[in-house]
Amino acid sequence: MRKRHGSIESSPDAIRAIKQGKKQKINALWLAIPAFFDFMAIPLMNLGLIMVSASVYQMLRGGLILMTAVSSIIFLKATLYIHHWTSLFFIVGGVVTVGVSSILRSSSDDNNIIGIVLILISQVLSAAHWIVEEKILLTYYIHPFRMVGLEGFFAL
Repeated sequence: MRKRHGSIESSPDAIRAIKQGKKQKINALWLAIPAFFDFMAIPLMNLGLIMVSASVYQMLRGGLILMTAVSSIIFLKATLYIHHWTSLFFIVGGVVTVGVSSILRSSSDDNNIIGIVLILISQVLSAAHWIVEEKILLTYYIHPFRMVGLEGFFAL
């Protein structure tokens, strides 16, 4: 039997995944779930960007790390070490400081508050996107190009 060079099935990553016991066949519709979360998060994030200044938006985007860490602890049973918790403490401090200072300094509080809330909701949805994606990748081996292509197709 001839060896197929360059095929996805014979790639080093695929061989490693088979040794780890990951499944190779996946129903492509599973990838619609993270695509849905991403599809919902991006418009909310952009709406929030319209309502707050760009610097506040960028700092609040750092909250994604916190949301993802908390979600991975809850849903993936991940373990965080002291250096993780320390960095999360500083991230929360920065996000809270920027959010509160933005609200206190603004003249139109309603738009700022709504923008901050929209950005935080989008962070929760983005964290769900990453957690669902990680859960799928812990169970199945999917070539990265196929994963990106299918998620893009479903988000389209």
